[in-house]
Amino acid sequence: MAFGSNSGGDFSEINITPLTDVFMILFLLMIVIAPMINETALPLDPPKAANGKAIASKVKAINLEIDAEGLIAINGKKLDEKPIDPDQVASRVGERLEEVL
Repeated sequence: MAFGSNSGGDFSEINITPLTDVFMILFLLMIVIAPMINETALPLDPPKAANGKAIASKVKAINLEIDAEGLIAINGKKLDEKPIDPDQVASRVGERLEEVL
C-alpha cells in the first residue's frame, strides 16, 4: 500500500492531524471534568491519634530568677535568704527544684 507518490522510497510524511484532534478533545474533557471532581468529592475527616500524648497540658513553665544581689528564686519562691556561690548554683537549683514545684 503506497502512501504517497514515492513507490519504494522512505515514508517521510506522517499525518498528525487526527492525533492532534484526539488530544484536543481529551484536553477539553479534562478541563470540563476537573472542576466537577473537586466539587463532588466526599468530605474526609482526618483520623484521630489513639496513642498520642497531650504535651501542652502537662508542660509547666519554670521561672528562674536571679536578682542583682545574687538571690535565686524559682517560680517566685526563694531558694535561700543569702546569695549562693556561682559554682554551686546548678547543684542547689537541681536539689530544690522538685521541692519548689
